Amino acid sequence: MAGSVAIKGVGKVTYALSGARQSNYGRNPNDYSARYWLAEATLSGYRGFSIGAGYEVLGADEGLPLTSVQTPLASLFKFNGWADKFTTTPPNGLRDFYGSAGYSSKKFAPFDTFDITVTYHRFNSDRLDQRYGKELDLLASVKKKRLALSARLARYHASMFATDTTKIWLEADWAI
Repeated sequence: MAGSVAIKGVGKVTYALSGARQSNYGRNPNDYSARYWLAEATLSGYRGFSIGAGYEVLGADEGLPLTSVQTPLASLFKFNGWADKFTTTPPNGLRDFYGSAGYSSKKFAPFDTFDITVTYHRFNSDRLDQRYGKELDLLASVKKKRLALSARLARYHASMFATDTTKIWLEADWAI
């Protein structure tokens, strides 16, 4: 379920609620059942500012490899942090609590638009209360007519999963 609600004088709240259950099928050697759910909300539109929060759970069954919710056909860059530490869900599952804040402006110096967003993730396991780590993602972008420029930064700080990682992207796009 997803939607939005306008709040007069403040802006708009968009929300999403989702749930699912994943289990083995056919000749899969792993006999498992794991749950997925997501709840998020964002308030936007007040003088260009936005703020949001969400909680996503990719559940785990018994903590064996590939018995947690898997999304092999998903576009993973958008979800669970840009450092790509969770492209395969860990055996003990994943709980991602995240918050974001942003600002958008039309006419910023010589540019037609300017956007900046920061997102913070806190990652834990679904089973055994393990702290995986935390991540900070930053995005800044500007647009002038057909030219769009953006810079992204992902900084993952490991606790009990993977390794510390920093990634930087610079992008230029020309619209035809």
